[in-house]
Amino acid sequence: MKHLNEENGRSHLISKTPHSRGRSFKAATALTLGTCLLAGSFVSAQLAIAAPTDTIPVALQVDRQESPVLVDSTPSFSWQMDAAHRGAAQTAYRLVVATSAEKASNGEGDVWDSGVVESNASSAVAYAGPALSPKTSYFWAVQVTDERGETLPTATSSFRTGLKATDGSTGWNGAQWITQPGAEPSLADDRSLATTFDVSTRFQILQGSAGLTFNGVDDDFILLNVAEVDGQYRLKLHEGNAQGIRDFTRDNGAAENPESPRGFDPVNVDVALDGFDPAAEHTLTASLVGGGGVFPSGSTWKISLDGAVLAEFELPGNRQMVRAGLVGLYNDNGTSAKYTDVSLTVPDAAEKLDETQAKLTADPSASAFAEADGAKIADGWITVADSLAQESDTSASDGLFREEFTTSGKTVESAHLYASALGIYEFELNGEKVGDSYLAPGTSDFFKTALYNAYDVTDQIAAGDNAIGAQVSDGWYSGSFGALQKPYGAQPALMANLEITYTDGSTESVATGPNWSYFGEGPITDSNLMDGENYDARLEPAVAGWSQGGFDESGWATPATTSLPAGLKVVGDSASAIKKVEELSPVSRTVDANGNLVFDFGKNIVGNVAINVSGPAGSTVELNYGEMLNDNSATADGPAGTIYNENFRSAKANDFYTIGDSGSGSFEPTFTMHGFRYLEVSGFDGFDANSVGTGDVTAHVLSSATELTMDLETSSDGLNALHENTINGLRGNFNSIPTDTPARDERMGWLGDIQVFTSTASMTADVRNFLQKYTELDLADAQFADGQYPRFAPYHSGWEFVHGTSDPWTDASIIVPYELWRAYGDTEILEVNYEQMSAYATALNEGPRGFVLGDWLSFAKTDTEFVMQAYKVHTIALMAEAAEALGKTEDAQKFRGWHQEWKNTFVATYFPSGGSQIEGVDLETQAAYAIVLDFGLYPDGSQAGLAERLAQLSLAGENGEPALTTGFLGTPAILPALSGSGQLDAAYDLVLSNAYPSWLYTVDQGATTYWERWNSYTLEDGFGDVSMNSYNHYAYGAVSEWIYNTVAGINQDPANPGYQHSVLKPQPDADGRVTWSNAAFTTNYGTLVSDWTTENGAFEYHVEVPANSSATVYVPVADESMTVLEGGLAAADAEGVTLVGIENGTAQLEVTSGSFDFTVGVAPEPTTEPTPQPTSTDGTGTTAPTSSPGNGAGDGGDNGSGNGSGNGGSDAGGQDGDLATTGVDGSLAGFLALLGAVLAGTGAAFLIKKRRGRVTSE
Repeated sequence: MKHLNEENGRSHLISKTPHSRGRSFKAATALTLGTCLLAGSFVSAQLAIAAPTDTIPVALQVDRQESPVLVDSTPSFSWQMDAAHRGAAQTAYRLVVATSAEKASNGEGDVWDSGVVESNASSAVAYAGPALSPKTSYFWAVQVTDERGETLPTATSSFRTGLKATDGSTGWNGAQWITQPGAEPSLADDRSLATTFDVSTRFQILQGSAGLTFNGVDDDFILLNVAEVDGQYRLKLHEGNAQGIRDFTRDNGAAENPESPRGFDPVNVDVALDGFDPAAEHTLTASLVGGGGVFPSGSTWKISLDGAVLAEFELPGNRQMVRAGLVGLYNDNGTSAKYTDVSLTVPDAAEKLDETQAKLTADPSASAFAEADGAKIADGWITVADSLAQESDTSASDGLFREEFTTSGKTVESAHLYASALGIYEFELNGEKVGDSYLAPGTSDFFKTALYNAYDVTDQIAAGDNAIGAQVSDGWYSGSFGALQKPYGAQPALMANLEITYTDGSTESVATGPNWSYFGEGPITDSNLMDGENYDARLEPAVAGWSQGGFDESGWATPATTSLPAGLKVVGDSASAIKKVEELSPVSRTVDANGNLVFDFGKNIVGNVAINVSGPAGSTVELNYGEMLNDNSATADGPAGTIYNENFRSAKANDFYTIGDSGSGSFEPTFTMHGFRYLEVSGFDGFDANSVGTGDVTAHVLSSATELTMDLETSSDGLNALHENTINGLRGNFNSIPTDTPARDERMGWLGDIQVFTSTASMTADVRNFLQKYTELDLADAQFADGQYPRFAPYHSGWEFVHGTSDPWTDASIIVPYELWRAYGDTEILEVNYEQMSAYATALNEGPRGFVLGDWLSFAKTDTEFVMQAYKVHTIALMAEAAEALGKTEDAQKFRGWHQEWKNTFVATYFPSGGSQIEGVDLETQAAYAIVLDFGLYPDGSQAGLAERLAQLSLAGENGEPALTTGFLGTPAILPALSGSGQLDAAYDLVLSNAYPSWLYTVDQGATTYWERWNSYTLEDGFGDVSMNSYNHYAYGAVSEWIYNTVAGINQDPANPGYQHSVLKPQPDADGRVTWSNAAFTTNYGTLVSDWTTENGAFEYHVEVPANSSATVYVPVADESMTVLEGGLAAADAEGVTLVGIENGTAQLEVTSGSFDFTVGVAPEPTTEPTPQPTSTDGTGTTAPTSSPGNGAGDGGDNGSGNGSGNGGSDAGGQDGDLATTGVDGSLAGFLALLGAVLAGTGAAFLIKKRRGRVTSE
């Protein structure tokens, strides 16, 4: 499997099969030489002259992005060092910011010059110059001094500021919000969205039957049908689509049945109409009363004929929602009827359908059924035969906006587009898409914040005539979001400004306003994030070339302008952009029991499908999506092998493509995304689905998590599957915000999920900017005046029940920024969030605590109050650390005081006897013991006993096998609690267990992501609770952090956030079920590699530590007669290695940057020949000692984790893996001589060892 990854702005593929990661010194030197020559060309006398070196600065970033064009806050600069020797480190740097690339490369910091700063800081170094101008391009350079005192070649890059204003006016050059000319109805007035309504018609059967339909959306409808069956007229309730009708058999909430697999008996409306006269006029009515609320609401139904109620029932909530939709009149083949007084009324709504006999008589052409297929209107009646005659959908297509401009013979120097929407947009410039993002600008709390994006479009501007166009859709603003319709407004709006700078210094703006043109009959006839997209290729000719100059605008209208909603901020964002990260071809193509094609893409993903089709003009392709396939269980929603999507609830999740006049076409939705593994292809009006082959379909994975940072493979297929599932779940749910499920009608930023997953996410992918946006904007906007939060962000109306108290969900406001700081070492994350974190800490101290969400969806109930209080104590401890990191000493002392007080109370309450048992009701659970161990909330001396009890409780399977009973909060804690308290074997037993329930049990059931429930699906019982059942819920993926920490051995240093100093401590399984692990983790400083194996009968450990960082390495030494070797030498004698000691069967070593290979064996006899001493770089004849973390020259940086002056680079003593001394004197000639010796294969011991597919140089 290949994952498309973004690294430093370049796309590449990360192979997920065994591969080589170690780089040979020959290849490294050749690469370094070329890069040095290139970088060195920028060096001038104004900067210190760089001596020839094998080290260069690389991966230059501003705000963790390469050459960003939207920097609105104070920028921070980052770079890495690429080096081919051990001990490479930075001792000083100099940054310059300039107004031109030439000045920057020449060291002319006409904006800012940091001067030489003695520091090893190379990540998130803050700009400290004068205020930067908005919408301005800047160029910057960094020059690094390494551990040998050598000045490295200068590296340069650029960035551009954004508007640096949030009022929606400043910097927009007069741009106005534009929208469609006609106003869409509000939610209250939109009768099609109503859940409480009456629908009725008067009818007379001409032949066989008469039917009234409602809930018409796309090709779906619900049908009340009066028909003759075997000589008896009957009233039946059906639902149907273009492929036919079927009985309406949804759950009847008024007929609960515990014996039923679903808990309810199905609705079954089938009423014999004794004495029914088909020649007479009758009135058929359905009255629905929706249950309200925000989840898909239940409803009560009354079905009446001629005023007599013939059927009453109740649909339960959290199922597929029934809305009024479009109304239709139905007659099956061979039947006909006539209808009048067709009505749909909604309480208190301005909109209604009222097709009275008088209106139909007076003006038949004004009827909503005037253009309906199969309908004829005469004499006040609508006659229908052999058809479904549905009222016309008068809503506009997704709006297109355009404007033309000319460059008037001038030469363009630069051009940038700034764009915002209440909704989502896609821009085109001269016929080409602008940018590579999707569903821009993403979502926010539109009551408080709209997002804007910036694009460099210089290369898309043509000489002479140009045109810019945008298509706009409802998106999160006025579509479906969080089980709500139109959550923020009734219709989308757009604001944009294209700013062009010419070489003569003049500028021009093309800003949205009434001068633009609007068209509402484009081919995207409807789109919805939840429901899907409808595209009619027959409408393409009308808009062919619409975003190019010279287009005929006749038929286009003037857009309406609208005011900025009061108090709304317009904030720049590039951190949460959704991009295409992976392409998948189907792994299989089958024909299901309904005759439809089903394509399997091999794993559960989020994104869209691109499909090539051919067929008769006007025929329609229908694409339906599912995460699972139906089985033969009673819980299935269709025949075995068909797609299962009942768990989507009210999200329709289907796309429609109508083929144009050419008879063929290609389609990929623009303004929706789906959660799916399986694609069902069907069609109607003449389309033959069997014409679609495997090569005609491609799935595109969309995500805001563009760059993966953890590459892991072990000898355990199960652990590998858990890692892959973590990636799939993370990418599927990190789209603009971290969602709770990407498939059903929710997709909300529930805080409990991200709270338990942030530390895992930050090791799996680069989520630093994505989650800073989420905390700094979305969480901040959601906070209430009392410091409390709702249980999700962004927040919108309709969910008042989710706030008022604090609990572990809202604790995310402190935990998420804290974990980001720990992962990335950047205190800016704490600084920008500190005000809201502090306000919440005060709410923790003063406000109420507790809500319904404890150890959510656990199999064993743990007392909720216990969980609430444990998290409260834990959260304030993290807050104290955050305050201390920012130098807020008084706050830190206050929070530490609260922590100690709350901890004492907690321990006294739940450990009154002072022993190793938690005392209280519902506390003999895995979650309770895991949480107190993980948080350190227990009496002194009780840890071992608590861990032993937890290990006993972990044997919860049916036959005493290791199994989980924990939920969202207990699950992430249980493995660290066990392995961190002396129960490593029990932790391995649990993570490798296939018993029910467990992580690998779900894998055995076919999971390629993590599920919301441990029993979301079982091969034995089928599908879980349809009311709330997600097959892509990332929270349980927190297990991967334990795998990364314990199996792979990659850990943070508790004293040094950000991995400038790391702890590499693999803890192999004593039972030999995991015999090797290969892991590579991308840190701020480069790739940290931890590869180990026990397959050769002994522990072998390959480590790579990136330049300008260091690590503490732990190696198991079971035999006291053995010691740790590195490259065949005693580790204590190896360059860059310090043996701290061996204790309790484990050796502790400190290592500099570089590549190391550790084994355990007998120390070799000392040689009589002295080891060649490295040549000093300071003329003293000695080499500076290797420093331990936090000591030595260059110490301090941003976090005090510098590793000092190091060991003196290319002066090794000739041991394996290092370059032998060749008398390099710092000159270019010496360097080239050294390079020649290496390329000739002399002067270095060069061994290749292949360890489970990875090639490493030793």
